[in-house]
Amino acid sequence: ADLVLAGSRRGQRMIGIDIAFRWLVVARRRLQRAGVSAPLVCCNGEHLPFPDRSFRRVVSLGTLEHSLDADALVAESARVLEPNGRLHLRTVNRFSLLPEPHVGVWGVGFLPRRWADAYVHWRSGQRYEHHRPLSAREIDRAARACGLRDVRVNAAALLSTDRARLGALAAVAPAYEVARRTPAIGRVVSWGAPLLDLEASRPSDPVSS
Repeated sequence: ADLVLAGSRRGQRMIGIDIAFRWLVVARRRLQRAGVSAPLVCCNGEHLPFPDRSFRRVVSLGTLEHSLDADALVAESARVLEPNGRLHLRTVNRFSLLPEPHVGVWGVGFLPRRWADAYVHWRSGQRYEHHRPLSAREIDRAARACGLRDVRVNAAALLSTDRARLGALAAVAPAYEVARRTPAIGRVVSWGAPLLDLEASRPSDPVSS
């Protein structure tokens, strides 16, 4: 709902999607209270119910790490983009140096994925069957595999929740923000950043002679 509200208030035509109908009900109520009208669609991001080349921009926040097939989700996002359309995707980093945000357990991403659920259950009593964060390299590979260009995977800005998870190390947050924007070291920072941003675009159609 936040993305739909932000875009609609800037005069952009927005369509919101979610696989869980209950969250669309919540989003509808929020939009109504804000006086905003926008289509909301219940669907799976790995199988979008939209024609090819439907959107100038596709934005996904906090979705990729919950996908059963992240490559399919990225490919579907690319499919529905117009030529020269832009994809912006933000997701949890598999190799984050902070505790995994969904379960509060450190080091999950550094283990083989087949061990992750057992490790989380041992450490916290929680299950980890529906989370699959990707690394910067995996995200980059998924974007390039479906033909996207100008692919950039960078460390994302820290959210307030990330700063809270830093605890006594919160004082390093300003240095992190500077480092992630510095070309010489930003790529290194992205390997252990809490969140990653993917920016990419769909190529333009070749000009026929």
